[in-house]
Parts: sequence; structure tokens; C-alpha cells
Amino acid sequence: MGSPCFPEGQQALDQSESNQLPTIEPTPRPPVEKGIFCLPDELLLGIITLATVSAANSQYGSTDNRLAERGRLCFVHCIVCRRFNRLVTPLLYGSLKLSVATQADRYERSLTTFRNLHRTLIENPSLGKHTFTLIIDFSFVRTKGQADHDAILAMFADFATLFPNTTSLTVAFPRRVDFHLPNYGIKRRLKIFRAAACHMTKLQKLSLKSDVGLPSLKHICQALSPLQYLQYFSCWVESGSLVQSDILHSSSITTLDLQSFTGSAKDLQVLLTWPKYLKSLKLSLSIYQNPPPLIGLSTVSSGLSLYKNTLRSLDIGGLLVQGHEGFDLTEFDNLESLTLSSCSMGIDCGNGENLLAPRLLRFNWKFPRRARVDGYVYEFTRLHENWLRRFACAATRTGSSLNRIHIGISGIEYSWGVGNWPEVYPWDCIDRVASEVKGAGIEILYHKPRMTRSDFYKQRDEETGSP
Repeated sequence: MGSPCFPEGQQALDQSESNQLPTIEPTPRPPVEKGIFCLPDELLLGIITLATVSAANSQYGSTDNRLAERGRLCFVHCIVCRRFNRLVTPLLYGSLKLSVATQADRYERSLTTFRNLHRTLIENPSLGKHTFTLIIDFSFVRTKGQADHDAILAMFADFATLFPNTTSLTVAFPRRVDFHLPNYGIKRRLKIFRAAACHMTKLQKLSLKSDVGLPSLKHICQALSPLQYLQYFSCWVESGSLVQSDILHSSSITTLDLQSFTGSAKDLQVLLTWPKYLKSLKLSLSIYQNPPPLIGLSTVSSGLSLYKNTLRSLDIGGLLVQGHEGFDLTEFDNLESLTLSSCSMGIDCGNGENLLAPRLLRFNWKFPRRARVDGYVYEFTRLHENWLRRFACAATRTGSSLNRIHIGISGIEYSWGVGNWPEVYPWDCIDRVASEVKGAGIEILYHKPRMTRSDFYKQRDEETGSP
């Protein structure tokens, strides 16, 4: 075989020399991301959110279970890889509940976890900036003594300084009747709110679950100046402790949610003058107060007279005084949503024309479980069917903007008891009225009943002994 030919000026390398040349490895190509990892952060975060937050919300009804499952799912995604950790960390810390287990066998372990979280947030303050919803639950803590109690409460107060972007804060303290320590006082509780007032500058919603008296509550809300939404459970009012001249239009609160109110009718009227501009009110009375306050719809109406131009939503639970005589909403120009309990309205309550505010769009009629007042059982009967028909006709006749009525009887129990069964299947009554007013542009809705028509009549006949 002939010698190889080379271009001019180039010489062939001796075979021995060529063997001595270093071997050059080809440059490796960067790995090509496949599947979900090739998606941009925005899409990947959306998928992760569906797999964590949305999944937890759809599977569990209670807030505690949702938060626990959400935290578990977020943690699992955080340890997948660094990219997942970066994306999921804001979701993991977005909503936090701080509490200590009540069971003796879990108390020390949960307290250790609680302290570890506190140390983590101190060492890495940036994590606390992701938290927008914070729940501090001290309601069922059974400490070993006053010193242990003060140490935990001080840690709660310190937690309140670590979340500068929090917009919603829920604080649950022990009820006075439950707490066993002799020196427990309101001053120790206020440490948390002082810390929140200094550091949670974006706070808009405050939920209190405790027996914090309203005089102290006034100072709390004044310190939290941006506050717009106040939700107050076990609303404890000492008779005569509120003076209208002290609180009149002194709060920036626009939404007031009073659960288990325990004051008198006068106290309620004074309290309702507190906000400058009230847009939404939700009210229910305590069932444990003895004697219960003599409060009816007319009492609420007179207290709301200052907000005829601002009130947009009104939700009133069961009241002692029945009937809506004197409860006139026709001058509330911006009221769009009205929710009333059947216990408050009574059975014989006219045609409801006085409930038709000029811009009312939705009316919700609630039927609590087996509520008994003066011997009545408030399930949906023919009497309620007739009133619903009169109310819908009044809305049509007056040209009201009402377009939706919701009947809240989804919680009816499976058994009414002997002598308490309605004459007919309650949802048939609603369907009859719904078909009559559908042409007028009013939609009547209800949740899917738990009991079918055949089961209703079968069980009624078995319990009442009817053939």
C-alpha cells in the first residue's frame, strides 16, 4: 500500500508519536430536562399548589385537618429537590398554626417541635415573611404551673414579632371557666397584641376566640390601626361596661362578626356604633347565657341605622325575640346579601316586603337543627312554603333586584321524633315555589338533601306508627 498523501507543509506523524498524544474526551452535553422539570417555575408552582393546598382543602372540612394535611404535603414536596424546595417553601409557611398538644403523652414532644420552629424562625427571619395567615391556639394548653404557662405565653408573644407580612391573625385563649391557674390575667394576654401592633403592620383581620372583655378589646383594635375585619367568638360583655360616647365611630373595622354574643340589647346597640363605616355584620347569641338577652331583629335594625348607606351584607342567627316587625331594610341602599334564621323570623311573618332592600340580590333562609323556641320545631313546613311564596311574589311586585333565594336546610337530622315530622317532604315544598317563580327571574336553591323522598315517608311512618 502506498504512503498516505498530506497537504503541503504538513508531515505525517510517526505512529509512536501519535500514541503519546493526550486523549481528548468529548465535551459532555448538559442533561436535557424531561417531563415536569422542563416547565417554567410559574407552571410548576401551579401544579404543586394543586397537589398540596387545593388537595388538602378538598379532602378535609375542618381548618385544623386542612392545615395539617397541607403542611404534610408541602414538606414532602420540599425534600424532592432544591428547585421544589425553593418553590414550595412559601406554601409551607404561608399558613401556620401554633399550638401545643393537650394529651399528656404528646405534650413534651409537641412542645419540643414548637420550640424548634421558634429557633428556626429566629435563625432564618426570611421564612417568617412568607406567612400571611397565623393561628395562635392557646385555648386547651394544660401547663405544669404558672412558670411553664408564662414561658409558653412569652414564646407566643415572641412569635408575633416574626411575621411582618401577616394579614390574618387568630388568637384562642382559654375560657375563664376552663383555666385553672390562679394568677391568670388579661395583661398576660395583651402581650401578644402589643407585639402584633408593633410588627404586623399589614394586619387586616383579627379573630379572637376567648373571653377577652370588650373594654380590653377596644384598646387592642385601636393599637391595630389597619384592622378591617374583627371576628369575635364568645363575645363577653359586662353589663354597662360600654359607653357610646367612648367608642362612637372610633374604629376602622368594616366587617364585624360577633359569635355567641352575651351582652344585653343595649350593649349590642352601643357596640354597633363602634365602626366608622360598617359594610358587613354577622351576629349570633350565646346559647349558654342564663337568662338569654332579649334581642330581636328590631333591636339589630335600630343599631344599624347609622349604616344605611354602607352596609352590604347582613347575617343574623337565632334570636330570642321572634318576628321581623320593626325590622325595616328598605332604606339600606347598598345591602346586597341578607341571611336570617327561621328561629328569628318566626312562622307567621307577613310577606317580607320590609326585607327587600333596593339592591338586595341574595336572601339566605337558615333552618338550624331541631331548634325549639316556645314549643315550635323549625323545619320547613307548609307554613314556610306559603311565606316563601308570598316573599317571592312581593319581590316581583315591587320590582326588586332579588334574583336568588337559598334555603339552608341541608343540616336537617334524619329523625324529627314522634309528633314532629312535617306533613310532606320538605324539599317538595321548595320545588313547588321554585317552579312558580322561575319565570319571574328568581332562582330558589338548596343543598342536596340527605334523605330521599321514599326514605322520608318510610321512616316517618315507622316512628309515628302511621299505616
